[in-house]
Amino acid sequence: MSCFERKVTHGVALWVCVVMLGAGCTRHWAISHPQQQDLPLHESLWAMQGAKGRALLDKHSQDADARVLLANFESQIYTSYCGIASAVMALKSLKISSVSQRSFFTPKATAVRAQQAVFYGGMTLGELGALLQAHGATAKVNHAGDSSVEQFRKAAAANLNRAGDLLLVNYLRKAIHQRTGGHISPVAAYDADTDRVLILDSSSYKYPPVWVAVGDLFRAMNTVDKSANNTRGWIDVSPIQAKESES
Repeated sequence: MSCFERKVTHGVALWVCVVMLGAGCTRHWAISHPQQQDLPLHESLWAMQGAKGRALLDKHSQDADARVLLANFESQIYTSYCGIASAVMALKSLKISSVSQRSFFTPKATAVRAQQAVFYGGMTLGELGALLQAHGATAKVNHAGDSSVEQFRKAAAANLNRAGDLLLVNYLRKAIHQRTGGHISPVAAYDADTDRVLILDSSSYKYPPVWVAVGDLFRAMNTVDKSANNTRGWIDVSPIQAKESES
């Protein structure tokens, strides 16, 4: 290879590195700076502050889970942190831990999934359960593919009408007419008359809290997360002491 050819090769390699570095910086900035979007809602979803949603909220605002979750609600600080924000809300609401989204990755949590991996790739339902356990919670992971809409309805109604535990759901957004992929958020209430649950969307910069039909939510959970090779689903979260006291 001539001197000229070596210079050209090195120049091309340098240009490729600069382009890749620029793309990486752009991606990092986009993840770390969520933009307010206020996306429109499908007619099947009832905004919590809309006429129908407000009526249901007034009916359930003093329910145990709704009260503590609304008091401890916080939006995810990064676009990939829906699971982290949901976990932090649950841990604080149940008085298990006062950890924040920025201090979430303790050595035990990092052993489950590193912060950088979550930042760039989010997490699976199983990883969320393990991360909650790393912070001292009991986390019962339920995959929708191993259940049914009837079982989920029964489990959700029991959890949401009982103090001392909370419900987190992992679902495919587009299955309930939202953008775009998999998402994690806490559920604050269940209304038996309309058969709807109130999802406190962890990415409040995109969507407000919504009341969604149980059947629609279950179908959105009963979708395959390719990174886990399993369906999405829900997690029952409670303090470890609560589980021990029942045994």
